[in-house]
Amino acid sequence: MTYDGLETILGRGGSDQTAVFLSYLLRERYDVETILMKETPVQSADPAVVKDQTLHNIPFMTYNEASKATVSGMTIVQNAAVRLAMAHRLPVKVVPLHSPEAGTIIQAEDPTSIIVKCVTGLTNCAIITMNSERSRSLEDCLRLWEGYDSFLDLGTEVMETGQVIRDFLILSADFVRRHESQLRSFDKDMVIEYGVGIVTLIGDKMKDSAGTASIAVGSIPDINIKRGVFAPHTSQIILVLEEEDVEKAIRRIHMQLGRMNKPAGPQTPNFPSST
Repeated sequence: MTYDGLETILGRGGSDQTAVFLSYLLRERYDVETILMKETPVQSADPAVVKDQTLHNIPFMTYNEASKATVSGMTIVQNAAVRLAMAHRLPVKVVPLHSPEAGTIIQAEDPTSIIVKCVTGLTNCAIITMNSERSRSLEDCLRLWEGYDSFLDLGTEVMETGQVIRDFLILSADFVRRHESQLRSFDKDMVIEYGVGIVTLIGDKMKDSAGTASIAVGSIPDINIKRGVFAPHTSQIILVLEEEDVEKAIRRIHMQLGRMNKPAGPQTPNFPSST
């Protein structure tokens, strides 16, 4: 029920969220373990994209890493479920049906020293460029319409004319197409660029490791990077590309995970491997 007593449902495709929700309700009375059964394990990249490389099972992800990954293209776990687990510090185990030993625990802390957990990708995005002053009202509306995780602020830039512009990356170009007339009402000179996508590196420990971004960018010298959000302190490095280049970039960057996760000492665990 909602806070005002109205019976409701959690929404379409909410099986993961339902499991976490029930665990939260029951944990005060029972010893609860939340296990999400999946067809495949949580891996270092999408096996449908990276077909010719060894993928790595991810033994642990923090809530922050899992939340960032599920927004950026990892579809194996529902983002709303991760958010709910994070809000109530409820550990969640994601287990493949046919190999339960390859499960992933999503929790507050990561006991491993893995720097980059995974490389994710997302296509069908759009970039909105508009007057910076008028962008504040749009930002408030986007948070109401789409939520905090459905767009990224790419920052401001001063043009030669002195005009200050601001860019937003919208993670669903379909949303922009449906509401383009309403969006343009905030700035009649708004420029919308379709046909873009993102490649995202995920890992809390990137903030303490030098060279991750340079290795990633160096692996795709022939691919045009339209924008870059180099923010390892937020557990993600985001490269904005033409959407036709996303899968190629994921494969190239994934090949460099060994360099990015080079052991710092004898106690640093490597990824458990699987094909």
